[in-house]
Amino acid sequence: MIPRLEFRLGQAPESISKMMVVLFIKTKQVERDQTAMCFTLKERQLLGPQGLLPPAILTPEQEVYFVMQNSYRWDNDLDRYIYMRSLQDRSKKLFCRTIMQNVELMMPIIYTPTVGQACLKCGITLRKPRGFYITIHDLGHVYDIICNWQSDDVKAIVVTDGERILGLGDLGAYGMGIPVGKLALYTALAGMPPHLCLPILIDVGTDNEGLLKDPLYIGLKQKRVRGAKYDALIDEFMNAVPALSRRLVMRYPVRYKFVQGIVASLCIRADASGSTLSAYVIRPIFARLGFRCKINPRRYGGNCLVHFEDFGNHNAFRLLEHYRNSFCTFNDDIQGTASVAVAGILASLNITGKKAPGQRASIGIAKLLIMALQEEGATTQEAYSKIWMVDSKGLIVKDRPSGGLTDEKLPFAQSHSPVDNLEDVVKLIKPTAIIGAAAQPGAFTEAMAEFNERPIIFALSNPTSKAECTAEQAYKATDVSRTLENNHVILMFEI
Repeated sequence: MIPRLEFRLGQAPESISKMMVVLFIKTKQVERDQTAMCFTLKERQLLGPQGLLPPAILTPEQEVYFVMQNSYRWDNDLDRYIYMRSLQDRSKKLFCRTIMQNVELMMPIIYTPTVGQACLKCGITLRKPRGFYITIHDLGHVYDIICNWQSDDVKAIVVTDGERILGLGDLGAYGMGIPVGKLALYTALAGMPPHLCLPILIDVGTDNEGLLKDPLYIGLKQKRVRGAKYDALIDEFMNAVPALSRRLVMRYPVRYKFVQGIVASLCIRADASGSTLSAYVIRPIFARLGFRCKINPRRYGGNCLVHFEDFGNHNAFRLLEHYRNSFCTFNDDIQGTASVAVAGILASLNITGKKAPGQRASIGIAKLLIMALQEEGATTQEAYSKIWMVDSKGLIVKDRPSGGLTDEKLPFAQSHSPVDNLEDVVKLIKPTAIIGAAAQPGAFTEAMAEFNERPIIFALSNPTSKAECTAEQAYKATDVSRTLENNHVILMFEI
């Protein structure tokens, strides 16, 4: 009786000899990484690349050195960004190894501030499409489309709709560089294997007139879809992530070695109900050839992280509140920036010897600061009294004539007369710290140094061209030899 083995398509069966497994895996690697010169002479002769690579056999460290020397020869960071993305297309392993061994040098290249320039010029710099695109026209079919992603296992998804890319505004489909770059940091800084990461851009159009007229624009050339249809697309996407992603599992006679190799390289997808063409047409064909197959469920699972990035403020808060209790989700602009800012404030206070002060910052930062103040023993009312916020209409106060008080801002509205100018606000409130997240270059002046001997100044907007002040300007305007006397924080943010 012929023994039968069960395996999932796309995986080599256990009956294949070790040499066949090595040949199958290594041949695929050589096809992807033609520039990988670290194969030994024996591997080159056995696996086929002999003659396709220069005769020198390099160590991984030498390969990284070659990459860095090539990077140094470029005159600007955008060219270095393009070079590194081309390297990622040729050799993911070498790309990841390079950034992991040169984090300080490579972070500004593969992410901010250079990624902002790359997004603005995406139509010209695009060499190979990266990531995964879901459009408003895919409503009702999001699950089927996600099944087209080549990886069976995804642990982290970074998703954006491109409406508020850094401080650059609505870039639509040009914003794909953000989730791609962010996930590169997941690999470089957290060691997450790149095949477990999935960058996604949800394209519902753009309100950027320049992009709508741009002949090189790669996204939908239409105004942004909002309201119920937008919410339905996001909801379908969120529910598709943990949904079943089925694979055909086959049984076949182990004697058909050649067929084993072919079938092992296939991966046939069917949807959760088994209703796609592949499930009902291809499966019977294999059955006629003597294969027995069944549907085997796979899932990304409820523990797959969905990381929201650069959504518009009006969507970011409500989507986080809507999904945070039912999905493993995280909003970097609200929670990530807030955690870094509050950590910086607390670290600064260790230097100055003061307790947690009041601050000026975005909603997410402000909420986390409230929690920090309460941990220090302040009541809720005392905590809110120390947070003064400024938006594009001026100081956020109760019954402000200019309006613009959303539900998120109302808890932070102070009992004070309206003040329109930021510098006037600083002189009146005399805060301990000021945090900028409004992408308004030059907004921070020397006013903080007039009454603070060691002011805490966080200009958080990016790219750096949008920062409220430069580090050099802050150093020159302040005298770090004196002590901090006041205890308030001002947060500056966009509407």
